[in-house]
Amino acid sequence: MRRFFPAIVFVLAAFWIGASFVPAKKSHNDLDLAGFGKIPVLVGGRVKPLDTVARNSLLIIRTKEILRLDDGQQISAIRWLADTLFNAPVADQYPAFVIQNADVLGLFGWQQSDRKYFSFAQLTPFLKQIDEQGEQAEKLQTVERSAYQSAILNLRNALVLYQRLKNSVQPEGAEDFAAELQAFEQAVPEAARAARARETGASFDPAQLDRIAEVMQGYERLADMAYLLAVPQPSGPGDWRSVGQAIMQSIVARGIDPVVKLYASLGDGYRAGNRAAFEGTVDRLIDRIAQLQPTGVKRARYEFFFNAVDPFTHSMTLYVLAFLLACISWLAWQRPLNRAAFYLLLLAIAVHTFGLVSRMYLQERPPVTNLYSSAIFIGWGAVIVALILERIFRDGIGAACAGAIGFITLIIAHHLGGNGDTLEMLQAVLDTNIWLATHVVAITTGYSAMFLAGMLAIIYIVRGVLGRSIVGTFLGLGPEGKRRGIDRALVRNNFACALGRFRSPAWSHDHGDLRQCGDEFFMVRCQHARRWPALLRIHAEGFSLARWFHHQPARAHVRSVNASGAVAKFSRDTRDAFDKPVDFVPPELAVRTTAE
Repeated sequence: MRRFFPAIVFVLAAFWIGASFVPAKKSHNDLDLAGFGKIPVLVGGRVKPLDTVARNSLLIIRTKEILRLDDGQQISAIRWLADTLFNAPVADQYPAFVIQNADVLGLFGWQQSDRKYFSFAQLTPFLKQIDEQGEQAEKLQTVERSAYQSAILNLRNALVLYQRLKNSVQPEGAEDFAAELQAFEQAVPEAARAARARETGASFDPAQLDRIAEVMQGYERLADMAYLLAVPQPSGPGDWRSVGQAIMQSIVARGIDPVVKLYASLGDGYRAGNRAAFEGTVDRLIDRIAQLQPTGVKRARYEFFFNAVDPFTHSMTLYVLAFLLACISWLAWQRPLNRAAFYLLLLAIAVHTFGLVSRMYLQERPPVTNLYSSAIFIGWGAVIVALILERIFRDGIGAACAGAIGFITLIIAHHLGGNGDTLEMLQAVLDTNIWLATHVVAITTGYSAMFLAGMLAIIYIVRGVLGRSIVGTFLGLGPEGKRRGIDRALVRNNFACALGRFRSPAWSHDHGDLRQCGDEFFMVRCQHARRWPALLRIHAEGFSLARWFHHQPARAHVRSVNASGAVAKFSRDTRDAFDKPVDFVPPELAVRTTAE
């Protein structure tokens, strides 16, 4: 059993990962919303499938990608978006808006209870109040807003997004949009003749002009409200129009764009529940867009596949399992559990790499373009180095580091992506691929190294505290200490470096630029650790870490070399402070760091 345990674990995990790459089977009764989710649109300056729009929009509005009704039924994000676009009265009843602030509930006369999700229909009577309060909160800086102001502003933004979605591909409340477009297309030539007759002084029907003007006002509002740009233009890959804009252009073009007509037929088929008509229209719509924007359709299909696979969530699960196996291996079944953890990590890093490369393909950029991608890349780099360490030493420490770092960085990335599209880029000062591929990647790789250094130090201390021979582990006594002398020196130096990074902001009197001060202190601390390697000693003393933090900052003086305070230097008192004993206390022990 022990011999085959690693292989069994690896095969089961591989089958689980492989199942996510297989498309879900279509239901014979429901509409094919998967095909609908592959339709490309332009949102936020990027072509993306409707599936991504649905996930990001629901994540902003509800903070989750799944909508749960009061009766326990779950509705997918793409189903919610389809109802929002084509069947607004039904979507208005979904409890999609989250309200947890007691003051916001009090604004509506509601009592705080276990319920925190509300529908648009319930909030409709209070839209004016929400807009007024949100507008006032928007005038303040983020740090100046109270919890109530932040909550009411988030609710206002969610409501605005929802109303824009409802008016993206058809007017809200339209029941037969295809027939409405046909009537408008037929009325435009007659209205044009009436307008020319008015200019020449000939007789015309004023009511006809009034009717067409009223309809055009509705389409102008549709153009202004639209969140999606759903109509591609043949002029270029980045040229898209909203449905309202395309309808207004039809007056000059003397014909409504076929894509607009297909969207109208799509909505009519969806409301009628006509599966054949709906799926046929989806295919014709994608084919039509592919004629105008073939690259956009190709990338939208791949992004839909990427969303369905969800590689980072699967990697996160594998990292947790590998970490647990590595930790258990220190207690029993050391060799089989270590091997199983190592195999799981190989599979996890493969899926992690697939996700990273997929993002690069979709963005056409190097791996690090925003905070979300930086967290993913930091974890990826640290896991690879930890796997190399595990391959060399085979003691479970590298596997535990890889599992912990992989999970932590991906969970951080998950929370960083809670505000919308994670593939959108931050605008850097030098926004070029060569800059992002060299400088940014090099800096982020350094973060990976320090992340791994800190995790190695943590595991080193935890193993020493929980091990049988605490003194032998920390001081290098006994057989284990003799075998791992080099490894022990590496870990204690990394631990000193990690301490410098974590406590750097406490040394600044001027908190205007904590990041720069932190980098300066971090470099000084690394130099100190390299010149005077530290020993970790056990002392049965009281808790003194807080006292050390309380007194030491008074000896550090930070001064700026320019008016902006961009570069910080440290005084001699700061360097002298490094030579003082540093007391660090695990649960009941103090680990003192002194110079050799």
